[in-house]
Amino acid sequence: LQTLRFQDGSPFTADPDEFSRQVVPLRAGGGGSPGESSLDGVGEAAALPFRIKSTKVLLLISDEPPCVPD
Repeated sequence: LQTLRFQDGSPFTADPDEFSRQVVPLRAGGGGSPGESSLDGVGEAAALPFRIKSTKVLLLISDEPPCVPD
């Protein structure tokens, strides 16, 4: 799992240019056993420091089915 960190160390930013600088260099690679640890990724995302009383919206994009059991 990889969580991006922005200038202030936060995993969130309101600066679209900073977001772009972090995301554009990312590349998919590797491979190996089939399946992704989808539940782990969603769990890590849900634990991020969202603003109090904010609505959490998580979007999982994967090219593999989840590992079962995960």
